[in-house]
Amino acid sequence: MSGTQKSLPAVPRSKGCLTCIARKKRCDGRRPTCRACEDRKQVCQGYRREDIVFLNDGWRAPGVAAANAKKKSRSKSRSPETQQAGRGTLILQSAAASPSSLRRSPSIDRSQLHTSFFLAEFAEQLLPSSHFIADLFRSYFSISSSTSSDQQPLSTSAVQAVDALAQGYFGRANGDLVSVKKSFDTYGVALRSMSTKIDELQAAHSGFHHLSEEEWQHMAFYCMVMAFWETLQALSSRRPGDLSVFGWRQSSPLPSEWVIEATASVKTNQDADSTIQFRVYSLMDSLLASASDISVVMAQYDQLLINMANPRWTSSDGLGQTLVDLYNVANVILSQIEGVSEDLGATMSELPYKDWLSTHQPPSSQDAGSIREREFITTIGSDIHSFFPNILSFPSMNDFNTVAFYWTISILLRLLINDMLALMQDTKPEDMPENPQYEIDQHRIRLVHYAQSAIRAIPFVEAKENRSQQPFFMASAFQTAIAALGRECEYLRSQVSEEVTILGYASMKRIVERYMNWAQQRKILLRMVVDIPRHPSVFAAV
Repeated sequence: MSGTQKSLPAVPRSKGCLTCIARKKRCDGRRPTCRACEDRKQVCQGYRREDIVFLNDGWRAPGVAAANAKKKSRSKSRSPETQQAGRGTLILQSAAASPSSLRRSPSIDRSQLHTSFFLAEFAEQLLPSSHFIADLFRSYFSISSSTSSDQQPLSTSAVQAVDALAQGYFGRANGDLVSVKKSFDTYGVALRSMSTKIDELQAAHSGFHHLSEEEWQHMAFYCMVMAFWETLQALSSRRPGDLSVFGWRQSSPLPSEWVIEATASVKTNQDADSTIQFRVYSLMDSLLASASDISVVMAQYDQLLINMANPRWTSSDGLGQTLVDLYNVANVILSQIEGVSEDLGATMSELPYKDWLSTHQPPSSQDAGSIREREFITTIGSDIHSFFPNILSFPSMNDFNTVAFYWTISILLRLLINDMLALMQDTKPEDMPENPQYEIDQHRIRLVHYAQSAIRAIPFVEAKENRSQQPFFMASAFQTAIAALGRECEYLRSQVSEEVTILGYASMKRIVERYMNWAQQRKILLRMVVDIPRHPSVFAAV
């Protein structure tokens, strides 16, 4: 690049490396080490800069300049709360650091929102003809990413780059500041990971002459995805709020591309299908916003539990009022979610299982697809039919995904509210509800209803014409159904209920578990992390 050529937008100019600044020498700004230090046969100490650094600037990003050994020793000596101090978000302690009395319940894993949103929009809408690239993204999303850089394959850096791009794209479209900040963090992790891997390769092979074709593909894909991320960041300097961290505080949330596209479709074509599509996408946008709010309340509740577990805690510390305040906020979010239930109900219809079976009988051929379909009908399908004569059907997979996401966040929020109510029964804070047990029972009824609805939707999802439309599905709806049915079994046992009733709910739970194992054999499951400490439960005896 010539000296007169302008740099990319939003890239601040450097004052020079640490060595040149200390010696008051002119620095050419090359990264990761400057050429001026090399010409003077001096050791370049790198750059100190808190601003965003792009891939073409070298292997530096916020926090990347520190030595890996120093980072490891510091991370070992710091507690979970101090490791991420200064980020402005509540930090959740790990289960190992939580009191033994706390239990684990489902929580929203933000990465599943990033992934599903990205696959639904970016890979299909922006790259409609590039099926090869879209398939690559799906392949990398099916690999678990890791932030450790010790002896990692080259695919790890590529997966981290894809995570950063998905987080940034989701945050830009939904006005989600947490996802945007996470995008920048993951971008830096991906840079550091690839830098470490390149150092290892150079030490082992004295270059890249012995790389396999697969390793070259990982590196090429990594560079491509990082270039996509940087392009989005560069565009944000011209369109404030697209991805830039600095623009979010002043800008209002942007509607997702789903709504923008559907709005244009409605304006140009007033047919019924376009109107329905617009309504479905609008409902999904509303639910995504609610999911983000639930994540915040969950984090605050977990932090409250950590504070209450402190031996120095007393009832006069004001934590009881904090609990009541969180309960009130959760109920406000619940009312917003339930406000769309009527619209979502219009997208569902009941269909007798026998009628569905008559139109979905697999052929008698011995190909793998037909064999698997027959196995599903004779095992999981027959078990579902033994409990429910009617199943649920939807106009499209988009409608199902929207309703399934509604079930997911509704179950999560009601489980959380029940935890709060149980904790109120133990601590007796002021301004608590008059009859918390009644509210707990009402939530139990809805939780079982949502779980049973998820079971009744399995045949629709498993139908070949629907299953082939996408390489992933929102397993979180079925995960939360398992959690809800498990809670109900625990409650019934604590009340010494009839064994036949308990066995019925336990059998439903096993149906969902078996189906998730079944689906995982040929799908990319978007799961949730179930590792957050919770109150011992609304059920006293387990």
